[in-house]
Amino acid sequence: MAEKKGVNFVPSTTVVDMKVAIKGNDKTVTALTIESEGKQRVIPVAKKDLVFFTNGSMTQNSTQGSMTTPAVMNRSVDKRGCFSLWEKLAKVSPVFGNPEKFTLNPDASSWVSYTATITDYPQFFKYIEKKTGNVTGTAGVITMTDSNWFKSINMPIQPLYPKQPKNVQVFWGYGLHSNEIGDYIKKPMTECSGEEILQELLYHLNLLDKYKEMRPHFNVIPVMMPYITSQFMPRGLKDRPEIIPDGSRNLALIGQFVELEGDVVFTVETSIRTAMIAVYRMLELDKPITPLFEAHFDIRVIMACLKKLLGVENLTMESIPEEAMATFDINMLLMVLNTIPKLPIYYPEMEENKKDRRIKQ
Repeated sequence: MAEKKGVNFVPSTTVVDMKVAIKGNDKTVTALTIESEGKQRVIPVAKKDLVFFTNGSMTQNSTQGSMTTPAVMNRSVDKRGCFSLWEKLAKVSPVFGNPEKFTLNPDASSWVSYTATITDYPQFFKYIEKKTGNVTGTAGVITMTDSNWFKSINMPIQPLYPKQPKNVQVFWGYGLHSNEIGDYIKKPMTECSGEEILQELLYHLNLLDKYKEMRPHFNVIPVMMPYITSQFMPRGLKDRPEIIPDGSRNLALIGQFVELEGDVVFTVETSIRTAMIAVYRMLELDKPITPLFEAHFDIRVIMACLKKLLGVENLTMESIPEEAMATFDINMLLMVLNTIPKLPIYYPEMEENKKDRRIKQ
């Protein structure tokens, strides 16, 4: 579909450098250096062209293990894909942020993920349904809170993949504390093969006695992800660049490592919303951006939190602590309610399009 509209996808190709010309406050991309099959070439970028750059990836430099081997951490500091390109761009101007804040300590930003492919053993999914009370595909992650690895699994609706055979089921899991010693397997998850990860999982599910029976049906592939939570690393306000950095004439940044007030990283919505903003503003499209869900201003959410805090199903005079009742008055209530802001107008492009951001031809 995209190709019919003139989109040209170039596979097995990496952008390794970006030339930016600076004139006063204006910053314009003039060329891209790309690498394919070990050879580099420079592609000129015209003033009327637009460049959209994903300046970081949580899955960058991920490596796979196998049922019998662990996934080994890729610690390369000069070959980090989009992070490496971002580092070069950041040297051009401080408006492009500070990628080192997110890549400096992969031991702190990594964890081990894995996929488990099950063949001819539907009993496992049925066991999880019975254990949790959740029909497959209807719940979020299942966390084993007493696990040293803080292990979680997710049981998606089946089939998960196109043309997945009927006798095959797939689920996904991870260990948030992958550097800790396991409860059954006495070593860190980072050093474990798929086989050992499976044993640790069955231990927590009280199924370890069935390991020999289940082992031939399972293929567990561990994945070491050095930067999976790098977007949560300590940072300053300017370490993440704006979607359209100050003075940028034809470059916009998208993804998890840009500033977007009120939004939350590690979500698909963030990636989509930043891309929408980048495209709409660079093309001066008069279209609204999908609104944020501001739960902290929703009175229903506030009430739910209050009930949870007090441990009650319904708010009554008796459920309000005496300390609160002693200082309670209607004027205070009104003051609190009146501090809840009005819903913002999610149509910022009308104002954004008035800005002379692009180079007029």
